[in-house]
Amino acid sequence: MFRPDALDERAALDRQIIHSNLINVDVISQIERELQDEPYDMVSLVFLLYEVPDTALQKLVTHQKIVTEMLGTNLNLLHDWYQHSKSKPTWKHEFLEALLICQLFNIVRRIGFDVQTLRKHYQTDYPGLSMYVDPLRKILYKICEEIDTPNLIKLQKSLLTYDIDVSGHNICEIILLELMSRRFIGIKYYRHDEKYLTEIKIDKFLRIIENFDGLRKLSLDLKFLQNKFANETNPNNSLKCKMDTTSQQNEQPVLVEHTNEGGIFDINNLLDIHEDLEKLQINDGFHFEADKNRHMEEIYEIKNKNRLGLCLIINQENFYPSRQSIELNNQMDPLQTRTGSTKDRIALENTMSLFNFVVNSRSDLGHKEMINFIKDNIKNNIHEDDSMFMLCILSHGVRGHIFAADSVKIKVEDIQKLLDSDEAKKLHCIPKVLIIQACQVIENQNPYLTTDSPLGNIFIKKSDFLVYWATAPEYEAIRHITKGTVFIQNLCKAIRLYGNKKHLSDIFTIVNNTVTNYCMKLNHPQVPIYENSLRRALYLFKP
Repeated sequence: MFRPDALDERAALDRQIIHSNLINVDVISQIERELQDEPYDMVSLVFLLYEVPDTALQKLVTHQKIVTEMLGTNLNLLHDWYQHSKSKPTWKHEFLEALLICQLFNIVRRIGFDVQTLRKHYQTDYPGLSMYVDPLRKILYKICEEIDTPNLIKLQKSLLTYDIDVSGHNICEIILLELMSRRFIGIKYYRHDEKYLTEIKIDKFLRIIENFDGLRKLSLDLKFLQNKFANETNPNNSLKCKMDTTSQQNEQPVLVEHTNEGGIFDINNLLDIHEDLEKLQINDGFHFEADKNRHMEEIYEIKNKNRLGLCLIINQENFYPSRQSIELNNQMDPLQTRTGSTKDRIALENTMSLFNFVVNSRSDLGHKEMINFIKDNIKNNIHEDDSMFMLCILSHGVRGHIFAADSVKIKVEDIQKLLDSDEAKKLHCIPKVLIIQACQVIENQNPYLTTDSPLGNIFIKKSDFLVYWATAPEYEAIRHITKGTVFIQNLCKAIRLYGNKKHLSDIFTIVNNTVTNYCMKLNHPQVPIYENSLRRALYLFKP
């Protein structure tokens, strides 16, 4: 709280600013001319000062068009604001506070004010506090200052799941004004020393941005502001807010695929996991029956050696929250970018192409896009002489599930059912290979409970399936942030070495041994596992 003498000083400064002639229409026009070369600063000021979001949005869209096309026209955005606001006794305070929030300190000095004195007076260093500018807009502006390009793209994708297309805007403030205009963000016009009569509406937006790295602190500020206004309107809400917060704290987060950026294993003693993998000799000490002695009825037919079949690769590397993932509360912690996964995609593409697969790969598909991608390829790209079908999915996961790019969980069982459904008649009676690079940790695992069947969630009822997981249930999978995953890199290497000698089950056994031994060195158990309902031996060549 301010001391009485401090309150007197603040009141005196307030009066000095209000009665000062340092800010007038000519000064505002001069500032506007100066900011013609700094269009982003103009966007920020309009965002903070204009009360009606629809008006601000319309003017800034026009402003951006002028800037882009270099027309050199001055829209007089600040002058128009002045004409509308000059009748308010606080307009000078609003203008100065907005300049300080935007860190336009040189302009404040040229006007004739001491920057440090005014920063303290308007408390501009505290996102949730504001004297004259709307405090909600102040936090939203801070979010725009902190958001980077990847998170801005994630925001655009997240909003699409709410049927809001803001892909035409590449500036955060304009996107937020669009959300205000559509009432996705509800904001009541702020007046100094007046109470809000209704709660601010930011629930959906808040649930989105709290999933973004680098914005956690500001999302907490936003939540605090929301609760503050809710409590001012209805004191009984304070108990509810407290209970909601406690409930969220007690929920268990979903564990996701570890990288060497700092997991539970120590990888610092390794110069480069990929180089180390290259040095490893794949253990060929197993004794298999000579492949050439197999009878043809024991082997799946290779119908066309020039086209083995279709291989689909779905690489989920970048994730964003969606309406469905938020409403279903699929995960408490945001899914991190799977840096390095592109290396796995490339390795799979090159390896499968080498064995005459037709390869079709896509990255960062939402759950609907992912299922449609599989369906479309089954319908249009399967040939009568295809000998097999392969689907590779690279993503985060929990037991029996993988995550789509929109953070929605998909059951692997449902994917298998799709491949064995009437929609996939072209795949009936030919072998279907699923390769899944994802963790299989148990979601919200209770340490006091065990399961009788470690494979309880894996669907193996249908025949002609070979499903290969990067790791067994309850385990995580290792990924190097620049070189890819231990599992996929080893798998591709083994297929290249033995794909023209051994059948797939034998190759997978070799990979199991290599990956398991390698991960033991890291003190991070990872045991690949495959489920086999094939009726014959499956080769990638014609024996």
